[in-house]
Amino acid sequence: MIQTANSPSKLRQFIKWTLISLALVACIWIGVVVWWQSTQRIITLPDVLFYLVALPAFTLTAIFGFQWVRHRKLKAAQLPKNQPSAIQLDDGNASNQAPEPALPVLAVWGVTAAADNAPAFVEALLEKNHRPRPDASLLDEYGFPLHTSRVKGLDTGPVKEALARIIALQGVSVLQDVEDCRESFLRSLALFSQLLEQICSDWPLAFEAEADANAHSTASIGTLRGTEAISLAPENRLALQIKLMLPASFQAIEQQLALSFLLEKTAQLDTDPQRLHVEIVLSQDDATALLLADQFRTRSCSSKQPQALLLLASESTLCPGVAEDWQVSGRNFCSQTPNGLMMGEAAFAVLLVNQTALPLAFGMPACHLSRVVKARRESSADLPGKPSASTLSAVIGETLANAGIAGEKIGSVACDADHRTSRVLECIGAMMHHMPQLDAIGNRLAINETCGHIGAASVLGGLVAGTIQARDSGYPVLVFSVSHLFERAAAVMLPIEDAPQPS
Repeated sequence: MIQTANSPSKLRQFIKWTLISLALVACIWIGVVVWWQSTQRIITLPDVLFYLVALPAFTLTAIFGFQWVRHRKLKAAQLPKNQPSAIQLDDGNASNQAPEPALPVLAVWGVTAAADNAPAFVEALLEKNHRPRPDASLLDEYGFPLHTSRVKGLDTGPVKEALARIIALQGVSVLQDVEDCRESFLRSLALFSQLLEQICSDWPLAFEAEADANAHSTASIGTLRGTEAISLAPENRLALQIKLMLPASFQAIEQQLALSFLLEKTAQLDTDPQRLHVEIVLSQDDATALLLADQFRTRSCSSKQPQALLLLASESTLCPGVAEDWQVSGRNFCSQTPNGLMMGEAAFAVLLVNQTALPLAFGMPACHLSRVVKARRESSADLPGKPSASTLSAVIGETLANAGIAGEKIGSVACDADHRTSRVLECIGAMMHHMPQLDAIGNRLAINETCGHIGAASVLGGLVAGTIQARDSGYPVLVFSVSHLFERAAAVMLPIEDAPQPS
């Protein structure tokens, strides 16, 4: 199927360069003949061979040679440095490998243009009737509306008031004025605010006040990525980590404001502030959400202390500044750039706990998250030519083996794919290799296809969709990422009855 879908593109390239070659030869011949006529030159056989045969052949050879060298340099420049060896494809025989312990997913939340809660969002993904549409609020350089997926009625007023209060407390001389904040930044925080309201209302973990005021504990602290996390005291009380995933495009001042804003909001959570650790993590189209969840699974599975991880991600690209930057770089979706990006916005949250923390939960886990497998493509997914699904297929094969699940048991997949042909064909190729029983369109929940480009939040959106689908359907759901140029990662959302228990 991939070869068939790609063949028209190759045919167009062949026709294009054939016409260019014929036009170039014709121009050379016309120029030579006009020169001969104007100079009344006596034409000899060597003249004919040199000017009408050798000269066009040399010119075409030089042009095609230059294009070949340019293509090779471009491909070499986009190859990742220190690339690890490729993962071997798995034959789908998962029974030969013992599955690793899975991580309970306690709850998920979401705010999108398609729905204001996670279950309704998954219903919208299944219906496939929600797509980015022309938005009169954002126009291209020709005055035409851009395609966006806008959350209706999103109010940035309360965010501006909160930021003004934060700036007044921390010093205007250090921080910028609220009026200077970008629209995308304000809308991202407004989405966070709506999301945290849902989380505070539906918080599924019990909390008891500290009985002994003199008991040993550690203070709540907010840090940026790269700083050392605090060590929690080994007591039989819940330790909560919050990872706030922000767009990598956020400036340092925006990161500080976002962290302060989040610390105010998370103070409303029903949890012990003495065992709360908040950290900002920058992300952009990569599998950061999956990797953070897997790190927590590895570190907390054998711990005797109740631990929980709250992953939060929000991004809005609905901003005149972002639209202008995309327009200049040719990244906006339009008739001239059908593989450009559609602007969007969304916010998601996932709460994960270790087995020790399950007695503190008010209900059963929604599902379990298997071990995450990650690899890098050999070449950029945006390079022209035939889309390759080999790396993604290899990642999925190892993921299924680690989870102890055969490909035919997967009921659907959730991914961060959008409308771009390269991403769609990569997903379809991997699904045909491991899960031929699935419908590559109907059984594929594509987050960015509905929400538009939401960068830092896209992979976490896949985790939310996979969790809801695994809980409601009762069958395993595969989650993987394809938005990044090189990175590919996957995991399996296992229903409660299919999840391997820790030994």
